Amino acid sequence: MSTWEAGTVTLPTPTPTTSLSWAPRTAETGLAALGGLAMSALGFTVDPTGRWLVWAAAALLFGIAAIDLLVRPRLRADESGLRVRALSGRTVAAWSHVQMNLRQHQRFGRSVATLELDVDEKLIILGRRELGSDPEEVLRRLNQLRNGG
Repeated sequence: MSTWEAGTVTLPTPTPTTSLSWAPRTAETGLAALGGLAMSALGFTVDPTGRWLVWAAAALLFGIAAIDLLVRPRLRADESGLRVRALSGRTVAAWSHVQMNLRQHQRFGRSVATLELDVDEKLIILGRRELGSDPEEVLRRLNQLRNGG
């Protein structure tokens, strides 16, 4: 058995990068898939006309679950800028090209917040469902990251 000594190797210290990401909650995605399974099984127990309606609802729930998985994470940000994923593609922008706003509006009698990202004249609107978190908290964290804190 031989022994050997390793020389001293100096590795460059990595610069700390803060990366944040948001995506639909995994539990909600799982519930959409389970709901699709339940609806597709239920389709066999109803009359022929109702069967197609129930299977359409199942397809919708499967579609929601699939989109949640395909565009995960929905929003990712670091010191250099942000990336937003959608079915139509990916949007990547430096912070200098991004304007962020929080929009509060009434929906079904309650106040709903959405995060609006204006990226080079392209408006991206993300709500609690897409982000998996409160849009107001996401905006606060994005502003901290953007300002170097």
